[in-house]
Amino acid sequence: MTVSGAFDYINPVDDVDTMSKQYARGLLMNARGNSGAILSQIFRGFAQALVGKTDIDDSATAITAFVMAKEVGYKSVLAPVEGTILTVIRMTAEDLEKNQKEYRTPEQVFSAAVTFAKQALDKTPSLLPMLKKAGVVDSANKDVLLIGASPESNKGVSAENDVANADYGYCCEVIVRQTKAQAKAFNEAKLKKSLSELADSLVTVQDEDIVKVHAHSPHPGKFLEIAHALGDFHKVKIDNMSVQAQEHSMRLTGQQENGQHKKAVNAKPKNGSNHEVEKHASDKNGSLAKLSKKNEEPRVKQAVIVTVPSKAIGEMLKREYGVDAYIDQERAGNPSTGDFDQAIRQAHAETVFLVTDSSNNQLSAGNAIKLQENCVVNLIGARTIIEAIAAALSFNAQTHPRYNYRRMRNAIRLVETGLVSTSIRSIRYDDLIVRKDDFIGVVNKKVSVASKNLDITLAKTIRLMLKRKPNTKLIQVICGKQAPKASTNELKKIIATE
Repeated sequence: MTVSGAFDYINPVDDVDTMSKQYARGLLMNARGNSGAILSQIFRGFAQALVGKTDIDDSATAITAFVMAKEVGYKSVLAPVEGTILTVIRMTAEDLEKNQKEYRTPEQVFSAAVTFAKQALDKTPSLLPMLKKAGVVDSANKDVLLIGASPESNKGVSAENDVANADYGYCCEVIVRQTKAQAKAFNEAKLKKSLSELADSLVTVQDEDIVKVHAHSPHPGKFLEIAHALGDFHKVKIDNMSVQAQEHSMRLTGQQENGQHKKAVNAKPKNGSNHEVEKHASDKNGSLAKLSKKNEEPRVKQAVIVTVPSKAIGEMLKREYGVDAYIDQERAGNPSTGDFDQAIRQAHAETVFLVTDSSNNQLSAGNAIKLQENCVVNLIGARTIIEAIAAALSFNAQTHPRYNYRRMRNAIRLVETGLVSTSIRSIRYDDLIVRKDDFIGVVNKKVSVASKNLDITLAKTIRLMLKRKPNTKLIQVICGKQAPKASTNELKKIIATE
């Protein structure tokens, strides 16, 4: 996302100087997370070496660009940590300088850079204890090798070696636009000093009238207060890293897959109306937003919208449970604020129950709620699709919205969620040893069962869930497209005997 979004900032030009500056700025504006911010500065340094150039026409210029990329990248970070993306660019630049006499063309430099970067990648786990303990490399280190490269040139790069974020608190990121006076008065050292007392993983960048600040902090409010003093907010992003760590752990075991296509919101406007946004409004506890509207066309009393992992599940919810609309995440991953906003408006209801199937979706959903003006939106924060289905199942269109809100939230608390999948790597969870290609049982997002046999894993997972919820009256099973039919039949027998 950081890299692809930057292409929108490139206009047709004939010189590498202008193009590299445009791309570096695009990276800065689209950078996501700590590594994205650092990557934007690596490219910024690369661009600085190309000032006045129409092309990279000699090996010396190419090597200088890598050296500048290293220097600017390190300068952007208050406390550089080895074993990260910085290490990869540093080792690559140093190796290119050592062997510069061997290269006659820029193409030879770039080819050697790929080789050196792969070698640096293999060394990074020994430089960062967290990586060494997990036996993996940082995902950003791996991803930087894939930028602009063909699949053939990256065969040696493992796609499995990711590591979850070990920090907790909030990932805070802002882009601030400054006036000329503010830009002139900007003191990066002073900013870093004030933020270093309440944050780490600090990255600060100034580019003309833009200042971008990224940090990890347990105090996002104080971070925003300091950042706002720099100028007007252009973009603000706050993510709960504890939630991110849990979701990333799930992805390590192959339980989540995200694509790169536009979100599909399956909702049809009621009565064909269009809505206009006039102002922001939210109630005192942030869970409801009451809105007024210009369009007075009739609306339905209540509507339910659910985020779902696939179109098939979404259609099932509409067909069997009467859900009004769903947001399909199968191809595009977590919905944006705009996706939620669109679905809420198209529901055209006086009261909307917005049910999320992942804690990762709740921030964007909350932001969309604040945009509404003519309905009451209740956020039902489920953590899994099973919890979301339980909430939808408890909805009664004939009941007052206040009682529906309570019923749906209570339904989530009564649900026990299990998932059976395949592990994509060997890992240890507490006292449980999981080997690559093992079938794993996950109960309430904790890996609790591992076995080479699918049926055994299914049985143990269900028994564990029933042990935790002994008075269970209903078991609902959703099978993936690749689930073996024989195991599906065996699952029915297991449930029948329990």
